[in-house]
Amino acid sequence: MIQATRSTVISKRDVFFDRLGHSGLYLFAFFALIGPTGAALGKLLMLTALVARPTRAWRRLRRDPAVGMWVLAGAFLVAGAVLAHRRFPGFGDVTVDAALGWWHLFAFWLPAVWIRGDHRRVMHVLGTMLAGLLASFVYHTGGDLTRIVAGGRWGADVELSHIGVGLYVGVALLGLLLLAPRWLTRFRGPWGRGFAATALIVLLAALVQILIATESRGAWIAFVGGAVPVLLWSGLRHADELLTPAGRTVVIAWAALILVAVGVAAVNTERVASRFDDAERTLESALRDGLSGAPDTALGYRLRVWSTVAERWTEHPILGWGPGTARPLILESPDTGIHHLEHIHNGYLQVLVELGLAGAVLLGAMLWLSLRVLWSAARRGDCPYDIWLLLGGAYLITAIWSVTGFQAVHVPWRNFWLLLAGLAYSYRYAGAKQPAPATESRASRGECR
Repeated sequence: MIQATRSTVISKRDVFFDRLGHSGLYLFAFFALIGPTGAALGKLLMLTALVARPTRAWRRLRRDPAVGMWVLAGAFLVAGAVLAHRRFPGFGDVTVDAALGWWHLFAFWLPAVWIRGDHRRVMHVLGTMLAGLLASFVYHTGGDLTRIVAGGRWGADVELSHIGVGLYVGVALLGLLLLAPRWLTRFRGPWGRGFAATALIVLLAALVQILIATESRGAWIAFVGGAVPVLLWSGLRHADELLTPAGRTVVIAWAALILVAVGVAAVNTERVASRFDDAERTLESALRDGLSGAPDTALGYRLRVWSTVAERWTEHPILGWGPGTARPLILESPDTGIHHLEHIHNGYLQVLVELGLAGAVLLGAMLWLSLRVLWSAARRGDCPYDIWLLLGGAYLITAIWSVTGFQAVHVPWRNFWLLLAGLAYSYRYAGAKQPAPATESRASRGECR
């Protein structure tokens, strides 16, 4: 009798911790871009629910290569932080924060464990991320949404900048376009379809306007360079299906959404053109006078800092200068015009300078691992085609954006990365068994001897 009751209690305990972990997942997805407190609480709930059952967690994670890579990265970053502190003892806090930020990126296995490649859960996480993104605009502007339209930075307390927002909005726009058919088919009748189409159009127009208002050329280029090939590939892959009645509905929906996006962009033509005119003049000056002679513009500062730190990287090419050393290296530059920059504004160069070739290999292995799982899931049919395109397109947009942007160790960006890589890597756990509540003990069925 005691053994039977204990079996029932353990089953209910598993259900409780599973629900706790899933609650933490959705809490984290919603608050990822809003503020560190809610996001940290979500991660804490996921971790608590995992370690509360150490035997089960050990069985699940002991052979997970992502966990092994996370441990290896932690050891590498500790060694790098020690070297950085010796080279720049006055930047100890910066070094520690940067090391923790880099290490954080390797923890994408945590949300992956709770998503488990479950299709409904994947869709719920994506929807929660979109809701959190929209809520972050209200939160970081104090409800004054005209500040977004005006451009510039907001939410400096959690480092949510206009450059980062351009990336998040670009990925959200790609998701809206790819998943629009799913949204429309959930509604029946002319009124239902009309409501769904209107909601999509309004949301798309608002996000396009926000993307333009960021005035981030890197985000614009990343969206066009990442989203357009993905959408064209999707259309060509399903060209035959688009001739069916259901396919014609998808074509009409896509055409309407694209026309709205183009219309919003056309209204802002002067704003967009002025940003690229400025970049063109800067590039002409840099080609004429060299990178060190680039003018004092946003792009000019980038070109000059890239030239400066690239030379310093050659002094420690294998292990880099250590986490958080980009800032002191910039301050050591004889070019005082770039001293106001907090980082290098190039994700690839930042990795090489701070972590060296060894760190670049670690980060490359992390990317390869998550993408390999996503590709394998797509080939097996575990990952729906539109979800595969969305996640793959998000990786591509992020890769292009990183040429002129860097926020990997900042709280909102690394939360964004944990969710993106976590969704992709979650298909490693696809089909993991879920505990079911025991509504009836063996003793009550007369099976206990």
